[in-house]
Amino acid sequence: MRIPEHKVEEIYQAADIVEVIQDFVQLKKRGANWVGLSPFKSEKTPSFTVSPAKGIFKDFSSGKGGNAVAFLMELEGLSYPEALMYLAKKYHIEIEVKEDPAYRDEESRKQSLFNLNEFAAKYFHHQLLETTEGKSIGLSYFTERGITRESVEKFQLGYSPEEWDAFTKHAIQAKYAEEFLTHTGLTLVNEAGDRKFDRFRGRVIFPIHSVSGKIAGFGGRVLKADAKAAKYVNSPESDIYHKSEVLYGLFFAREAIRQADEVILVEGYLDVISLHQRGIRNVVAASGTALSEVQVKSLARLTKKIVMVNDADLAGISATNRAIDLLLEKEMNVSTLLLPEGEDPDSYIKANGPEGFKEYMEANRKDFLDFRIQTSPKSLLTPDGKASLVDSIAASLAKIPDMVRMQAWIQAAARRLDFPEQTIASAVNRALIEAGRLAAKAEARSQATEKESSEIQIGTDSAAFVYSPFNSAAQEKEILRLLVNHGNTPLQFMVSEEGRERLVDTPVLEYVFVELSDFTFTDPLYDKLRQIIFEKAASRAEFIPNDLLNHFDPAIGSLVAELLLHREQISENWKKFDMDVPDFDEDLRKALDSSLHYFITYHIERMRATVKSQIEELMALGILDNRVDALMNKVKRLNETFARHNTKTETTITGFPKFIKWTKS
Repeated sequence: MRIPEHKVEEIYQAADIVEVIQDFVQLKKRGANWVGLSPFKSEKTPSFTVSPAKGIFKDFSSGKGGNAVAFLMELEGLSYPEALMYLAKKYHIEIEVKEDPAYRDEESRKQSLFNLNEFAAKYFHHQLLETTEGKSIGLSYFTERGITRESVEKFQLGYSPEEWDAFTKHAIQAKYAEEFLTHTGLTLVNEAGDRKFDRFRGRVIFPIHSVSGKIAGFGGRVLKADAKAAKYVNSPESDIYHKSEVLYGLFFAREAIRQADEVILVEGYLDVISLHQRGIRNVVAASGTALSEVQVKSLARLTKKIVMVNDADLAGISATNRAIDLLLEKEMNVSTLLLPEGEDPDSYIKANGPEGFKEYMEANRKDFLDFRIQTSPKSLLTPDGKASLVDSIAASLAKIPDMVRMQAWIQAAARRLDFPEQTIASAVNRALIEAGRLAAKAEARSQATEKESSEIQIGTDSAAFVYSPFNSAAQEKEILRLLVNHGNTPLQFMVSEEGRERLVDTPVLEYVFVELSDFTFTDPLYDKLRQIIFEKAASRAEFIPNDLLNHFDPAIGSLVAELLLHREQISENWKKFDMDVPDFDEDLRKALDSSLHYFITYHIERMRATVKSQIEELMALGILDNRVDALMNKVKRLNETFARHNTKTETTITGFPKFIKWTKS
């Protein structure tokens, strides 16, 4: 697909990067910027920074960065047009997408699978609302369960006909590949391979959305009493659907979770929809699977508080216990809620209303410690059983990464179990030692593997490495930072013209372009950005740093975002003390000349050493022809350049349209 350029510009103008990212990450204001925990890597101290003024983000934990489009591409794996379409939908921008046959032929496999799922969702939705069978069976079921038409539309609920292959035939007629139909699990094939049929036939359909709203899979509930049929069936694992990574309803709950700073975790699809339509929207479901680390990470981006709502039966209690350790390990604030016997969230809120549900939750929610004690079998209340309970709770407490928080829970456990605090602490220490022993074994195995790998890789390249205390890449990065942030800033130079001198303004970009025209950067990515920027200088084209954020190479966009957004920022608190703290680039000329001086001096020294070595090799072979003369002249030119860049007296710089004299600081 191809989006008209004027619409692309409209999308960029409308997109508020803080609003976009807050749909996925919990952000807090800090000075001029917003900060949060990295959505790409696990971390305890926030390193993810968003600059609304510059319209960019930078994740110092993973190195990723860019604008709102780049964020969606990185986090959700969207293509460039898909990210633009997402933003257009968010900001209600109507666009007419034109199909580009060339692009369609190159369309990724994943996007083709998403397209098929979207097609299937529309088919099931149509069957539910527009066919006699769908209305009489599927829609009547939802109506009986109290699901409104508005919720049916919002969650894109559907129905798959009883016919064996109704959807499969429809999809094949629409030219969808059979391989994709079977890969997504929408179509099943018998062992003989001669018969195809629909996985979800005769079921109501619950589309499962990704965090960005794309349909990754489906859940289907059978309505007829059939002992052979499973009550619920889900899409199988595929390139676009991994059930351990998806939380049902998260796409619709993100904003409510962020505002409430809490998420309610329930068990079923209907629980989510029923609570949502009655005003409790910060609710998601794990779709019948054990809570996974990836799912917890998705929630932790939005809030650190979670209420787990489960049935009061053994299965519900077991599911809650399994999740507690993982949630504690990820520093979540865990509460639990057991509903009355025979109730689930759907039935309870229908009987008691949203206010009744909220009141019950506030009165009966318990922290994980009380939950463990309350739900322990009576056998654990004997002396031996109580000791086992202490060990079990200690193992959970040992999962808490923050030592201060862990100590507070040790004290709470001692009070509630009526045990000395030292006894609980000793049990926790034993659990930590055991966990450390297991981690050490895993680390030893990992190191052994790495050693084998490194031994295989040792070769002539390592012998060619020459240590240098000078960090060339750091200077290259600093030069790029100054270019990206100040490329259009004019510097004043004294021009000598026919015996007269006058001041002229020359942009930083032109100045650096002349100074470094004979050099390349050692870091491949830095050198690629240098070439892109220098092409602007060479062509005298307008240099707009923010345009580089949209570069087709995401690595370039990420690097530019990092250069635009300093991690080290001067605190506004200094103003309270009337302290005049200088900005990093307050003396731009000094910062620029210093970086250029060290970079050029270092590289000239390396080039001189290389050329001298070449001369010595030729002379050792008795070769004294024009090749040696050429190399000698090159050494002479390098010596002159070296002397110029190491002098602190006035130096004449050539390369601009006129001769420019400047003084090194």
